[in-house]
Amino acid sequence: MEAGTNIRLNETASLVVNGRFVVNGKDGIVELGPIGDKRWKGIIIEGGAITTNNMRIKNALIALNVKDSEGVIENTLITENDTGISITGIPSPVLKGSTISGNKTGVMLDRTEAKITGNSIFQNKEGIVIKTFSGEIQDNNIFNNEKNILAESPVRIGANYFGSIYFEEIRVTGASITKVYDARLPDSRIVDVVSNPYVRLNNEERQKKAKDLIGEANEYFRKRNFGKASSILEESLKVLPVSESYYYLALCYQEIKENEKAIKILNEGILQFPADPSLPKALGFIYYQSGKEAEALKAFKEVLRLSPDDTRVKFLLERMGKQ
Repeated sequence: MEAGTNIRLNETASLVVNGRFVVNGKDGIVELGPIGDKRWKGIIIEGGAITTNNMRIKNALIALNVKDSEGVIENTLITENDTGISITGIPSPVLKGSTISGNKTGVMLDRTEAKITGNSIFQNKEGIVIKTFSGEIQDNNIFNNEKNILAESPVRIGANYFGSIYFEEIRVTGASITKVYDARLPDSRIVDVVSNPYVRLNNEERQKKAKDLIGEANEYFRKRNFGKASSILEESLKVLPVSESYYYLALCYQEIKENEKAIKILNEGILQFPADPSLPKALGFIYYQSGKEAEALKAFKEVLRLSPDDTRVKFLLERMGKQ
């Protein structure tokens, strides 16, 4: 299939491949989806080989069902399916550089040696479900799924980003994990999984503790003691992440001339609170003040998507000649 191909199938249809399945969307996305609103059955590759680049599959029962097949699934967008990708048997493919989001199950692995690396797997009910597996899962962003990884048999997993470094918050069951990334790849480093010291607090106690810490940090912020304020806000994020903590922590970093740390913490906050316009707005201001207009423009457009009447952002966009 070549760039620009757009195939629509009815609810009883599936695309079955027993040989080689090649998608070359380098110059334009290749898309497969249903006719109307009802799910189609998806693509089945059995005993063959698969090579994909820049493909989107949506609204299927199993978008991509790969059985006993080798190859590379790359730069593929899998959304709004019952199961995004099911990989079973040997030989097994490599899944890399792909986005798997908004599915009931993102990736299903059974009796496979597949290599899963460099992907973004988020906002699925189950990110990865493992039945029997002897392959490799590492260097992925696996976060904001109701369950990031669910393993039905014991398995060791490499370092990935799970949205937290705390064992109690990484949303993994049945898998052994000792190392994680401390932020989204590629702007992150590998650290040990640690226990959250506040895990025994109930939600009400966490809310109170976080509120007290934020109040204490604000006192130091008003006194322009940004180093002390930042350390307290960092602690508050361990207790209970709230958008206010991300926002003021970024301001502290900016005041002590650590813009890269400010950008990193704002990006983390945006992942956790995507509906809060204050976080991309603060990010846009940092980029704007640093002369990075392309990055500022992207952030400001997100602000207006969330808050269309933001007059200050509109003014800056007009000043940039981008309104």
